[in-house]
Amino acid sequence: MNTFIVGHTGTGKSTLARRLANNDGRRVISAGGWIREHTGCQTHSVAVAQHLAKTAHELLQSDPAICSRWLLNQIAGEDVIIEGIRNPFDLLSCAKAGDHVTFIESMNASSQWEDAGVGACRGLIKWLEHNGITTSIVTRNIAKLVVPIKVEVLETWLHDLDPTYKGSITGQIIALETYPGHEVTCMFMATSGGTFHDIPLEAFRLSKIEGNLDFEDRHCYSNADVGSACVELPPMDDTSCRIFSRARVECGYGKALMAVHWPDGNLLMWLVHAGDKLILWPPHKLMFGNTTDCLPDWKKLHRIN
Repeated sequence: MNTFIVGHTGTGKSTLARRLANNDGRRVISAGGWIREHTGCQTHSVAVAQHLAKTAHELLQSDPAICSRWLLNQIAGEDVIIEGIRNPFDLLSCAKAGDHVTFIESMNASSQWEDAGVGACRGLIKWLEHNGITTSIVTRNIAKLVVPIKVEVLETWLHDLDPTYKGSITGQIIALETYPGHEVTCMFMATSGGTFHDIPLEAFRLSKIEGNLDFEDRHCYSNADVGSACVELPPMDDTSCRIFSRARVECGYGKALMAVHWPDGNLLMWLVHAGDKLILWPPHKLMFGNTTDCLPDWKKLHRIN
């Protein structure tokens, strides 16, 4: 059985392929290997990636089967793992009855061309299954931060809440972990290089800024919603905001660092730095800008299917 892994750039396709290969010993083939072989370019950088993507696009326009021929030659009857499929033509040409296709869900595409190709592959699920090719969908539950956040983590959180550990460790929050129905937690990388996951926001202390937070509530307002979370920088220049509790009582102020949203579930929360704390708080409990107005009594607009 061959396994095909489909997804956007940066969604963990290579990592998943390596894990599968470690489990069963199959060889991993990168679907983008053909363009590197064709150009002789083996270096890695943003500029090189852009050049290879442009060249590949031009070659595929003149010869749509150039990649699929290369892949079939690489497979050559062997059971392998092919990661990085983004072209529906390649998927249809190479997948056969008994194979398996894994789709990694993500909202982040490196280009419109990539997004269109991955979306077209995703749309083939019913056709694939009708032709004896099994499929699975992997939701990406780790949302990489646009900019890592420098923090200290209370050491007790790194030792199963052992109270004898009273110090702190410096490092960065590098990602959020967003498992549906569970509190959003953080992936931490220490300055020393060690990593630790599933740490709640309450565990961290940031460099104190103008702002404060005075409440005993948990720092994550809502559990993660369904689907993959996206993290983006705020679209406004002034991200200062007043913070209100669940009971609509003003309890502090700070600055919004990033927006975290779940398109599939229609949920958005702001990652807010208040004093030396970090909270994940919804728009209807924040007031942005230099205003003394009260919270409006707006109601969330639910999607109409």
